[in-house]
Amino acid sequence: PMSGVLLSWPTLYPPIWKMHLEIIKACRHVTVYLRVGEGYFGAAAMALLEASGVDTGKVRPIPGPIWDTWARDYSPLYGVNAYTGEAVAHKFKFAFFSELYREHTIEDFIEIDRNFAWKEGYKVYRNDILLDGGTIITDGNGTYVLTKRVLKDNYNMPNLRDKLDAWLNADRIIMVEEEPDDLLGHINHFKFIGQEKMIIGQPDKPSPVSRYLDRLTRIFKNTGYEVIRVPAPEEFDRVLPGGYKTHIGLYSNSLMMNGKVLLPKYDGEGLERYNEKAVEAYQNALPDYEIIPIEATVVGNSGGGINCCSKEIPDNNKLADYIYK
Repeated sequence: PMSGVLLSWPTLYPPIWKMHLEIIKACRHVTVYLRVGEGYFGAAAMALLEASGVDTGKVRPIPGPIWDTWARDYSPLYGVNAYTGEAVAHKFKFAFFSELYREHTIEDFIEIDRNFAWKEGYKVYRNDILLDGGTIITDGNGTYVLTKRVLKDNYNMPNLRDKLDAWLNADRIIMVEEEPDDLLGHINHFKFIGQEKMIIGQPDKPSPVSRYLDRLTRIFKNTGYEVIRVPAPEEFDRVLPGGYKTHIGLYSNSLMMNGKVLLPKYDGEGLERYNEKAVEAYQNALPDYEIIPIEATVVGNSGGGINCCSKEIPDNNKLADYIYK
């Protein structure tokens, strides 16, 4: 159960304003905590929302430095203390892929997230584990999946596994290999959609990524999860400056919020059938959910998706009741 979603308004990159606007409209059933630029930048963003018919009474602006729109990556992990019921925000060190980036921007990220967590009633816990939010998922029932990038980022930290167990209150941690050719070591093509269900991408031609995802499918099926495959059309790869590749078909990069799934769709010749297959797969897997396709082509070309741009904020009152049942 979620009380809201945290987003960062992409002030200086208008091509993805429309996608963020559609996300905010689709999340009208929860509170949108919107990080906006300070001064005129923030005022302009709020004016645009109001002019577009958004109920701004459901939007809580958080003025401050933006730097980066990937809220998933650097946000704390929000939850509840399983022993006391206290709302908590675990602020791990953000594992920027660039050491230079870490040095010059980390304090801005820490400050705005600390202020947000404090104002919303979370107790903020800080630790020295380097952890990018794009490298971790959970089934909500004690199991966490992380890519092995966390081992590389924390190669010199003793007792890392025990520390992760303690911070996450984990019953089980599953470490998986990083996706081939992924610069950040992120989880791209798979996610939990329930305590016993998982979505995994399925490329339509043989490749290192398809073999990687087939191997993960076997691992998670053997672990006891029901696996639903969704399209991952690799023929629509893009090559970014520097030779890095990004996969446009990130249908697993969706956002689930209290009975709704915000599902990326992609505008391009030949992509319609993949969009339709993705909607069908989610609808069959989650028959009681409303599936809302949102155009995400532009942000897909940056290697991310709707899940990357957002961070769910749990409803801790309901979550505490759920834990203590």
